[in-house]
Amino acid sequence: MGRINILIKTVSVCGFISLLIGCAQIQAPARSTPEKYNAEIRFEKYSKEIDRLETIILKDSDFSKRMQAYFQLAQLYISYKNPKRNYQKALENLEVYLSSNPAFADNHDLRNWLSVLKEIERLSKKVNSQQKKITQLGGRLDKSKQANVAFKKANKILKESNTKLKDSNMKLTKTIEMLKSLDRHVEEKRKNYSNQ
Repeated sequence: MGRINILIKTVSVCGFISLLIGCAQIQAPARSTPEKYNAEIRFEKYSKEIDRLETIILKDSDFSKRMQAYFQLAQLYISYKNPKRNYQKALENLEVYLSSNPAFADNHDLRNWLSVLKEIERLSKKVNSQQKKITQLGGRLDKSKQANVAFKKANKILKESNTKLKDSNMKLTKTIEMLKSLDRHVEEKRKNYSNQ
């Protein structure tokens, strides 16, 4: 579990660095290159900025602005400053952006980011699956512990009952021995009395 978290963090950091390097290279003055998104957004403003970009995607009639908004959303969702990072949404937005911009479909850095985000998604699914298994096993362990506690209580009751039965058996054995002894004495006295 710890290795998976370290792997996810390492892949995320490498991917983010690749994206930053890629964004610096993409910043060439070409007309259709994606614009570098303002990395100076404060962490408390991310939700508002995401809402603004989603509104552009839904309502703006300018195709290039909508596509730029997809790219900027992808950058916002993976930003280390974003308190609610969402790699799944970053992947979705980047895929839409690349599918609509064939000129960037072969961009090495964007492809690297796409690959990193897909790997993060795959590992996240794997981690979630493992987490579900751990939760299930934890539930089974709790039930086993409860059953073990109940078994120990029942065992304690049986031991106490067994001890009481042993004591009772010993008393009965003593009583039987006393009755046998008494019976012998009575028999001896009867024989003595009959012989007289």
